[in-house]
Amino acid sequence: MSQSFVIEVDEESAGLVVADGERRGFVFHAASSRFGALDGRSFASVRAAEKAAVALRRPRQGSGEARFATPARPRGGPG
Repeated sequence: MSQSFVIEVDEESAGLVVADGERRGFVFHAASSRFGALDGRSFASVRAAEKAAVALRRPRQGSGEARFATPARPRGGPG
């Protein structure tokens, strides 16, 4: 089973990062066009992907900090 983590920026889902076993990194899958520049990009760590997502955010009120990535829940089907 692949490791995957949801990344949120300013309480908005930025995307999902999935472990890439071949490259020993993580691939970003954007949740919205706001983070589309990161779609398909590889990162060495989940934290590196979070930092990149924060850097793309539009100026908004609030801290602008990424919330720690949380493991994605597997969808239905055999576990």
